[in-house]
Amino acid sequence: MLEQFRLDALEHRHAMANDQMLARLSKEWMNTSFKHKYSYNFSWLGQPVMKYPQDLMMLQMLIHNIRPDVVIETGVAHGGGLLFLASVLKMVSPEGRVIGIEKGLLSSTRDAIAGGPLASNIELIEGDCVAPETIAQIKSKVRAEDRVLVCLDSDHSKDHVLKELEFYAPMVSLGSFVVVFDTFIEYLDHPIENRPFGPGNSPMLAVEEFLDDNEEFKSENSVDAMLLLSEAPLGYLRRVKG
Repeated sequence: MLEQFRLDALEHRHAMANDQMLARLSKEWMNTSFKHKYSYNFSWLGQPVMKYPQDLMMLQMLIHNIRPDVVIETGVAHGGGLLFLASVLKMVSPEGRVIGIEKGLLSSTRDAIAGGPLASNIELIEGDCVAPETIAQIKSKVRAEDRVLVCLDSDHSKDHVLKELEFYAPMVSLGSFVVVFDTFIEYLDHPIENRPFGPGNSPMLAVEEFLDDNEEFKSENSVDAMLLLSEAPLGYLRRVKG
C-alpha cells in the first residue's frame, strides 16, 4: 500500500509540473502573499521561523532521508528556523548538530536557544557568514566523515549568495543538499522596500550562475513540482558529484 501511495504521488507531481495554469496561480499567490509578509505569521517553539510551511515540510523530508550529522544555517534571525532544524534532526539523528551563523545575533535569540531543550544540539556563531575567520571556525567543527546539509538564508543579494555557495557548497555531502532560500525574489513584480536585493539582484541569479559553472550540483526540479508554493524555487540543490 505504501509503495503504491508513493507511485501515485509521483504521478500527481508529474501532472502538477505540467499544469501551466497551476504554475501561474502559484506565482501570483506567492507574489501577493509576499507583499503581506506571509512568512512572518509562523513560529516554532515560540520563536519566529519566517519560512513558508511548504519549505519547512520539505526540510523535514530532506533531514529524514539524508539523516545528516551536521546542518548549517546562515541567517538565524529570531532562531525559529534553527530550532525547527534541530527538532527534526534530533528525532532522526539524536547526536546531530545544527550550526547557525548570524552577523548581528540578537540577545533574545541567544537566550531562547540557550534556555531551551535543544541547546545541546545547537551551536551559534556570531559573525559574517562569508568572512574567512567564520568559514575557518565552521570547518573546524565539521569532520570529514560527517553528512552535511546546508541552508543559506542570509543576505539575499546575488554576489553575497554566490560567495556563500562558493564557501559552503563544498561542505555538502554527496547526495545531500544546499538549499538557497528566497530565490523567489526574482519573480516579484515589485521592488523590496529598504533592501539592497530584489528582482535583478536576487539569490536565483546566483543559483543560475553557480549551476552554469558547477557540475557537482543540480537543481532538484521534483521539489519545485511538489511544493508549488515555495520561497526557494530552483534553490534545492543536490550534490550529485564530488
